[in-house]
Amino acid sequence: MEDYNNKTKAELLEIIQNLEKKVEQLSSESVSGRKERFRDRYSNRILDNLPDMLTVLDRDANIVELVSSPSTNHVEGTTADSITQSNIKDILPEDAYKNIRKNMEQVFRSGKSAIARHDLMMDGVPHHYEHWLSLLDKEYLLCMCRDVSQLWETEQTNAEQQNEIMRLNSLMEAIVNNVPVYLFVKDSGNDFRYLYWNKTFADYSGIPIEKAIGRNDFEIFKRTEDMEKFRLDDIRVLKEGKLDYFEEYMAASGEIRTITTMKRLVPSSNEHPYIIGISWDITEIKKTEKALDAARIKAEEADRLKSAFLANMSHEIRTPLNAIVGFSEIIALTEDEKEKAEYLNIIQKNSNLLLQLINDILDLSRIESGKSEMNIQLTEMTGLIDEVEKVHRLKMKTGIRFEVVRPDEEIWIMVDRNRITQVLFNFLSNAIKNTCEGSITLGLATEGEWLKVYVTDTGCGIPREKLPLIFNRFEKLNDFVQGTGLGLPICQSIVERLGGKISVESEVGVGSTFVMTLPYQQSLFASDAGAVGANVADMGHRVDGRKKILIAEDTESNFMQINILLKKDYTISWVTNGEEAVNSFLRERPDLILMDIRMPVMNGIQATEKIRAITLDLPIVAVTANAFLIEQQQALAAGCNDIIAKPYTYEKLKETIIKYI
Repeated sequence: MEDYNNKTKAELLEIIQNLEKKVEQLSSESVSGRKERFRDRYSNRILDNLPDMLTVLDRDANIVELVSSPSTNHVEGTTADSITQSNIKDILPEDAYKNIRKNMEQVFRSGKSAIARHDLMMDGVPHHYEHWLSLLDKEYLLCMCRDVSQLWETEQTNAEQQNEIMRLNSLMEAIVNNVPVYLFVKDSGNDFRYLYWNKTFADYSGIPIEKAIGRNDFEIFKRTEDMEKFRLDDIRVLKEGKLDYFEEYMAASGEIRTITTMKRLVPSSNEHPYIIGISWDITEIKKTEKALDAARIKAEEADRLKSAFLANMSHEIRTPLNAIVGFSEIIALTEDEKEKAEYLNIIQKNSNLLLQLINDILDLSRIESGKSEMNIQLTEMTGLIDEVEKVHRLKMKTGIRFEVVRPDEEIWIMVDRNRITQVLFNFLSNAIKNTCEGSITLGLATEGEWLKVYVTDTGCGIPREKLPLIFNRFEKLNDFVQGTGLGLPICQSIVERLGGKISVESEVGVGSTFVMTLPYQQSLFASDAGAVGANVADMGHRVDGRKKILIAEDTESNFMQINILLKKDYTISWVTNGEEAVNSFLRERPDLILMDIRMPVMNGIQATEKIRAITLDLPIVAVTANAFLIEQQQALAAGCNDIIAKPYTYEKLKETIIKYI
């Protein structure tokens, strides 16, 4: 043994280092040997237990060796031995072969591994494989092939599920953004801020979705009182779980709409639940409901009125018929001529009453249906009042004063003379029947553009509750006084057809005042009115085939000139401005219009344009004192058929009219 006692420290250190190196070398050799022995013992067993098919391929795709266990062979109709003697072209479908060859070329070219998939049939069942190619050297590749059918099916299922989820999400998004309801979701745990707000709600409110999400009502809307109500509603939902209510709200357009809302509390994955709200606009539904209610009430009222009409008709007809039939039988039984005369008088009165009832019913029906023509003519009202006074002064009861209040000057107005007389007769008849003492006054007065005709009495008066009903059919002021109960409804229809109004003021024990107010739009001076009125007594109708000419002229002397020239051959009517000309045309349908160009309210050109918008057949002749060509051109452009310049001769006027009528 080597003696270390005489060794120096440096020599000892060197010896120690050499010994450490030797130990290290021996240890390394021992581990390497163990590794080699492990590989020899277990490598084949490991390869045989792999689920993958491991093969070595050359550049021509020949299978040089099956590295893994023969049990991992995934090629139907082949054995492990035959595989090692085959080319993959002979055992794989063409598509699989082309796929592997493509990957082989890529690996040989790049030196990098490649992974791809191909399909094979195993026992008649399609299988999906994944192959991994790795370079061994310049001539050979390692191919690892694994059956991934189950994984593929899982992936397909997942993909289909994802596609279906995406489709359903898109469908749901399309639905919630297009349904005619307002959808929203609030987070009760975050100051009731909006989590969702559909497009319909955004359009209705005028607030884009992106500006609503993450904000609460106080941060979005302007009216604080509304927001406080919304907040209280949300708190109620938290307590009760649900809430249903109606409200009126101003839309972005400024229109007041009726909205119904349902709010429900739903759990969430968070600590605090969500509030889901659904609102929809029921404004049109409410309008329809109101219209239906109104129609129902109207129908019920019409049915009630029909029943009342039939009942009243039965009563009003049977009453005079009873007298007629009864006294007819009595006459046959008596021989006293004086009694017969008395009974005949009773029969005659009741026959007249029955006839009046039938006439009133027919009259009312014609007026309300518009089938009753109005004979509009220029009428002097003070004279008409005098005529009515003469007839009714003889009918006054003893002790009743009959007074007439009217202007001294003549008042001319375009009305239906007979219908106005009918109204006044009814007013006075009612006054006479219901007045036992005091006075009855017939009055006429002008109030601006209106003519007021009234009858005032000191009779029994009408109860306040009955005033709204007196213009209803068969509504009689006194149930014990004979009458049809149709007079006032007829009067109301007549006055309204003439563009006027009818009203009544009454107090029980004091008396009543019935008022007819008519439009008073044109007048004639008393000095000339008589002559004019006589020439237009039948205005509104074609008498004996005479043609009707409408003269639109604001200067009275000009009208008088034309009237004198034409009155023998034509029926003449007169208006003083363009607006009246249009109205007269609509009402009377003349055969020709002589249209002055310059008139107040509406000039002749404007009036012609309005008439031409309705008809192109009516001849319109412009009459003008303006010598400038531009005004004449304007008249022709507006639709006038011809032009007569002032001053003109009778021959010229006659010649022009004959051209068109």
